[in-house]
Amino acid sequence: MAEYWKSAVTNYWCEICRTFVRDTVASRTLHENGPKHKDLLERKLKAGRIETERKEREEQAAKSAMEKIDQLAMRQYQRDQAGMMRTAGKGASQGGGKPRGA
Repeated sequence: MAEYWKSAVTNYWCEICRTFVRDTVASRTLHENGPKHKDLLERKLKAGRIETERKEREEQAAKSAMEKIDQLAMRQYQRDQAGMMRTAGKGASQGGGKPRGA
C-alpha cells in the first residue's frame, strides 16, 4: 500500500498570535522575540488584569449590596418582632382573643 507524502517539518500553533510557526528552536525564538508577538502578549496580559479587576469590583459591589440587604432585613425583622410583642400584649389585656370582624 502506498503511503501518502507527509512533510517532515512540523508547525507550532502560537495561541497569542493565532498563527503557525515552524517548530524549531530558532523559528520559535525568532517569533517570540518579534514585535508583533510581544505586543499581542502585552495586550493579552493587560486585558487579563483589567478583567480580573472588573470581576473583583463586581464581587465587592455584590458583597456590599448583600450586607446592606441583610442589615435592612434584620432591622425590619426586629421591628416586626417588636410590633408582634406590642400587639400580643394589647390583645391579652383586652381579653378579646377573637379576631376583628368576626
